[in-house]
Amino acid sequence: MLHAPLEFHSPEAIQKCISVNLMGALEVTKAFLPLVRKSRGRLVYVSSDCGFTPFPCRAPYVITKVGVEALVRCLRLAS
Repeated sequence: MLHAPLEFHSPEAIQKCISVNLMGALEVTKAFLPLVRKSRGRLVYVSSDCGFTPFPCRAPYVITKVGVEALVRCLRLAS
């Protein structure tokens, strides 16, 4: 991932970051959530401090980590 201001990140690089870091977590969650609920298990997410403290030269990465934190909060409220 490029460590630079947002205008230097290509749309393709931003999309790849979102696809891997955010959509990947979301898709795995959706795939296993019914089994986790049935077994009364737990999901554990490993995120980054970027989900709480933004770094201006890592905007695409920060956006995905904030998204993962929001996903976790939504799941917590739904259970």
